[in-house]
Amino acid sequence: MVLHVQTEGGRRDHHLGHRGGTTVGFRRSGKSLLIGRDSDVHELLDPCNGLKLEGTFRRENWQDEISVKQGITFSLDGTFVDEGFLSGAITTWWWADRGLVDAKFHPGKGTYRVVSNSLVLLYADGRKVRANFHLGDHSSKDNVTDFIISTRRFVKVAG
Repeated sequence: MVLHVQTEGGRRDHHLGHRGGTTVGFRRSGKSLLIGRDSDVHELLDPCNGLKLEGTFRRENWQDEISVKQGITFSLDGTFVDEGFLSGAITTWWWADRGLVDAKFHPGKGTYRVVSNSLVLLYADGRKVRANFHLGDHSSKDNVTDFIISTRRFVKVAG
């Protein structure tokens, strides 16, 4: 990847791309990030530091015949019981020394915390998983009814 910064008339334009290939311009505008065309506006996500979750969440299409059924139940005391729900969100990992590998997530229980835009799961057997996390469109910090892990939406189905 190549980052090219161009300054013109007080405006800094950044371009990200591969050597000899196409590039995509991006720049900040206030608290927004403009990527490509000016119509591609991306807002900074509100960090969810210390957010407490409660209830059972499953992938939004969990009732579909071929969808992953496993969910996760959170308690306000910071504990969770995982049925293997991450298999519905993350299917592969990129390892620098091994390339793309299948991700396997076994059920378990333990404690959780939300740090910035990451959900950190500390399993009783010693495993630690940190996944990209942000609230869904239908949630607020006071009423979490859905959230996004990686690019998958999970909805509250109980509790």
